Amino acid sequence: DDDPIMALRIAEAVIEEQRRVGKAYTSTLDVAEVIRQVKLGNDDRGQHPAKLAFQAFRVFINHEMEQLTAFLEGALPLIKPGGHAVVITFKRPEAVAVKSFLRDHEEPSLAMANSLSLERLRELYPLLRTSKPFAVRQACAALVPTSAEMSLNRRSRSSMVHVLERIERSPQWLEPQGLAAAPGRSLRQLFRRPQAVWALPGQSPGFAQPPPRVSGSW
Repeated sequence: DDDPIMALRIAEAVIEEQRRVGKAYTSTLDVAEVIRQVKLGNDDRGQHPAKLAFQAFRVFINHEMEQLTAFLEGALPLIKPGGHAVVITFKRPEAVAVKSFLRDHEEPSLAMANSLSLERLRELYPLLRTSKPFAVRQACAALVPTSAEMSLNRRSRSSMVHVLERIERSPQWLEPQGLAAAPGRSLRQLFRRPQAVWALPGQSPGFAQPPPRVSGSW
């Protein structure tokens, strides 16, 4: 997870081994052995070095993240206002998919609405750029298993319970039909490097830089 360099090493090694042998893989054990060699037999969690890679293969082939998002997109419109959808995730990408769905269907808080322009709100709250008749809020913080639960069921250690509530959209945030489909900027465009608010003596403020260290050595 979150190790793109290792993922590229594994991909290159798997493809190169297939070229060397001159035929397609006929056993998952052969693939697992290549991955084990690339990772030098190490795994941070003390499991087989190829386990995460095979999980990634399964997620990709089965379109599991896309299926999860499609489920949420189809389920929430069927729930009555005030109703809840409970989603249990076991892997970080699954939790990220749920969080992403929530962010795409949230309305701005009063504090944000009073401090930002409508244009900026439409960028930070994608729901404002749609004509969807409902919004979603997080009913409570994600629930995680207790120590007692994990002692009884070790597999529950990575689980999280997400409770999403369907709510009616506020009339003030329902866009006119002509504006509802207006595209927003991409995340890459939204994340811009901030301007510095201070500068070293003799320098003018430019892009923000890490502050100088005041103790220890460089």
